[in-house]
Amino acid sequence: MMTKFAQKYNISGRTNIILQALISVNKDWADLIERVHLKSGQLIIHAGVRPSLIYFPVDGLVSILVSPVSDWKKQAIQSAMCGDEDIVGFPALLSEVPSNYQAVVELDAPAFQCSTQAARRLLDECPKSRAIIGRYADLALTEAWEVMGGSVALATEDRLISFLTRAWYVSNEKTLPFSQPFIAKRMGARRPSITEMLARLETRGLIRRDVARVDVINPEALLEHLEHIWPAMLVRRKAFKSAMAEV
Repeated sequence: MMTKFAQKYNISGRTNIILQALISVNKDWADLIERVHLKSGQLIIHAGVRPSLIYFPVDGLVSILVSPVSDWKKQAIQSAMCGDEDIVGFPALLSEVPSNYQAVVELDAPAFQCSTQAARRLLDECPKSRAIIGRYADLALTEAWEVMGGSVALATEDRLISFLTRAWYVSNEKTLPFSQPFIAKRMGARRPSITEMLARLETRGLIRRDVARVDVINPEALLEHLEHIWPAMLVRRKAFKSAMAEV
């Protein structure tokens, strides 16, 4: 359960559930973290470089991007969305290998940052902390593989519904400041296809779209559709969240 000590790391009533669990098993984590505010558009992890910092978002949305080509500006596809149930940069805790992905802030995110090197030392000293990170790593990698597999196997409409539902779920924001070209770029899809699919979702009363934003007006229906596409994804997330709450 969360201690009074860990409650200090709530921001506006929210906290990062993994950081909360880590502090619960070892209060030394509190000496390693620093509160920061991540700005929309900020690139916090660069490809080809081992991150010197890891991040525990408390709000907002951070995208993990991968690219099959060397020109990241030309083609970078989203493989994960990170929020208050995630750690941005966790692979650096498990390996010395440089990052093969980028992390960019999509929605302003209050967060806590921590030195990667200091965190690794603490993991070496605390088996319970290692177990928490290991469990999250299993979850995050499984989800990333599912998302990338879905980019090949799923219809564009299903992929779009997944994108919007996960963005709303992770950020807890029903107004998403995403333009249609932006969504197409993050999904690695054609703009005309995204425009057509958004129009369909709007006709069905699921969203309302504008030039530079999408309003989720029926989140329950989107969530139900996501459960149909990926029934195991939300089950795993709920199980992980429950496990962190019990630490």
